[in-house]
Amino acid sequence: MKTIIFDTGPVISLSVNALLWILYPLKKKFRGKFFITKNVARELIDTPLRGKKYKFEALKVQDMLNEKIFEIIDSEAIRTKAKDLITLANSCFSARKTNIKIVAG
Repeated sequence: MKTIIFDTGPVISLSVNALLWILYPLKKKFRGKFFITKNVARELIDTPLRGKKYKFEALKVQDMLNEKIFEIIDSEAIRTKAKDLITLANSCFSARKTNIKIVAG
């Protein structure tokens, strides 16, 4: 099965630019699953719902979870792969024989 695991940044970008709607036809055409992790859900939904800023955007993402556009995934294999990718990304560039950190992890 095809899957895409979304990080916080792309969803926030779509949300603040009122473009979340584009994920509905994209998912239909993709014929796969869109996942977010529990940490991403916390950043996108839980934290903003406790404040006033970005509350509307959080509610829209919550609706997308309820409608199964996004599904929450929790897997040790995904966490391990993410750490490996972060390590790889952060070892691509160096200056003065020191790796340049380009992805926070």
